[in-house]
Amino acid sequence: MLESAELEEFGIPFFSSDPKQKGMLFGGMMRLIFSTQANEDGERDAMIQCVDLFKIDPSTIEDAKHPSNFPSGPIQRLSQWEDWMVPNVAQKEAQLLTKLNTEYCNPPSSNRIIDWMIHFQFAKEDRWSVLHENDSLSRSKSFAQILRFKRIIAEQIASSKGGQFLN
Repeated sequence: MLESAELEEFGIPFFSSDPKQKGMLFGGMMRLIFSTQANEDGERDAMIQCVDLFKIDPSTIEDAKHPSNFPSGPIQRLSQWEDWMVPNVAQKEAQLLTKLNTEYCNPPSSNRIIDWMIHFQFAKEDRWSVLHENDSLSRSKSFAQILRFKRIIAEQIASSKGGQFLN
C-alpha cells in the first residue's frame, strides 16, 4: 500500500503492557522514506520518518472485544507538540547531563522537548510519561524529573570510576 502510493502516512501507536500506562494512547504518524527489495522470505528493510504525533481515545478503539497490541480507531493529531519547549527548570539538568556524558555532547539546536527527548535517548516509557500530560506544567515537571534521574545516574557512573560508588 505504501509503495504503490495508496497510503502516504500511517500511524504506529505506543504500546506498553504496564497497567499504569493505560488510558489515552499515543503514537507517531510515519512516512515511508525508502524500502529495500523484498528478500526470498518477503521481508524488507524500510526507513520511515515520524512526521506528527497523535492520540487515540480508548473509548473509540475499533473492535474493543478483541484488544490488540496495535489498536485502531479515529485519531486526533497533536499539532501543538512542536510548540512544547524545554522548561527553564530542566535546562540546568540538561547542561549538567551534557557535561557528564560524552554521548550527549552535541545538543540539538532547537529547544523543543521532542528533540531533547531524542537527544537524551528517553526510553519509550519516559516519552509516554511526558507526552501523556495534558498541560504544559505537568509535562515540564515530568520532563525535568526524567532528566534529573538521568543526571543522577550519570553522576554515579562517573564517580564509580574512582573505585567507589555513591548511593
